[in-house]
Amino acid sequence: MAVVYRTTGALDGSDAGIAISLPALERRLSDWRSDYSCAFVGGHPRALPTVTMYFTQVVIAVDDLDTKTAKFPKNGFYIVEGLHAEQSGFLTAT
Repeated sequence: MAVVYRTTGALDGSDAGIAISLPALERRLSDWRSDYSCAFVGGHPRALPTVTMYFTQVVIAVDDLDTKTAKFPKNGFYIVEGLHAEQSGFLTAT
């Protein structure tokens, strides 16, 4: 299961995260914007280029248990480009 985090960009600045299957996550992202892109930021958590006091970014963690896809080809952390944390509720809605 992938984990979706809202983050401030700092290493210790994220919420607890919500687990979601990678296929469901990709489907929701495609429904949001068919041309969405996710940038690989590394295999381990690290600070992002922009650090704020508030949740502004969405990061997805992919691990060994996830079936890899074209958008998420390897284990690690990806930032969803152009998606503000305040607008990301649709990713984790049940």
